[in-house]
Amino acid sequence: MPMWYLSYQFLGTTPEYWCRVPELIEANWTQEQIISLSVPLRAPGDDRLNECLMNNYNYTHAAVLGFNETMNNVSAVSNTEDDNLLLPCDTRIYNTSQHEKSLVTEWDLTCEKRPLFSTTQSVSHAGTLVGSAVFGHLFGV
Repeated sequence: MPMWYLSYQFLGTTPEYWCRVPELIEANWTQEQIISLSVPLRAPGDDRLNECLMNNYNYTHAAVLGFNETMNNVSAVSNTEDDNLLLPCDTRIYNTSQHEKSLVTEWDLTCEKRPLFSTTQSVSHAGTLVGSAVFGHLFGV
């Protein structure tokens, strides 16, 4: 089996990721602080984070209050006039400690774009099939 068939497993690795909150980044919050406020759990009692959604908070106000005051009074940054408790992420931050780049991080193939990740290998194999037929025929002529 050619190495490039197997490279998909390495080039397509999905590192940990979470929603990017520019207001908190600019306020010099640590990644752990940002995650603890903005990223909800997948379900009650589940320790895994829901990387595709973020809590619907006023992050500009949270940045002004600071981490400790915000965490002591989360209701101060809640958007009570909005019925949506969770919002989809606009952009994400990837944990690049193990892998600096991959197909997933370069093309943001997470959450709603996750089906495109599977498509990359399918398109590659379809190209091999068509290329083998066309160039195999041309080589025989």
